[in-house]
Amino acid sequence: MALSLDILMSVTMVTAVLTTVNAEYKDSRLDSRQLPANFPMCQHRQLCAVASRATNNLRVYCRCSDDTICPISDDHHAIYPNTAYICQHVNSYLDPCVDITIPAIVTTSEIYVINCRCDTYQWPPVGGKVYCESLSSRMFKLF
Repeated sequence: MALSLDILMSVTMVTAVLTTVNAEYKDSRLDSRQLPANFPMCQHRQLCAVASRATNNLRVYCRCSDDTICPISDDHHAIYPNTAYICQHVNSYLDPCVDITIPAIVTTSEIYVINCRCDTYQWPPVGGKVYCESLSSRMFKLF
């Protein structure tokens, strides 16, 4: 009886979380069927998931396609490991940053947009901006 009550409570809590516009996940097993029908599609260069500073859970902000939420289990989509992800393959989609004084990532409200890729980032964002800690030393970074 206690086990079935735990299952019922878990289902209820998951349903409540997933009815918000963005949702938090503790692992990489994301399925587009978990999302509400009105969950937004990602915009150009928008980060699809970013780790919450409060909980360390990934907060998913948008879906990459009708069938894909956000490829958080693939390092080739990681802007910053275990912290930020983009729908596209990082190395083939983003140019390397060339100046550490220009923001690599800009955030407004709850939308993170990446302009270029760095080797390492000054994370978390300060004042809505993330700068490179070190510039990309090679054209294609291998994970």
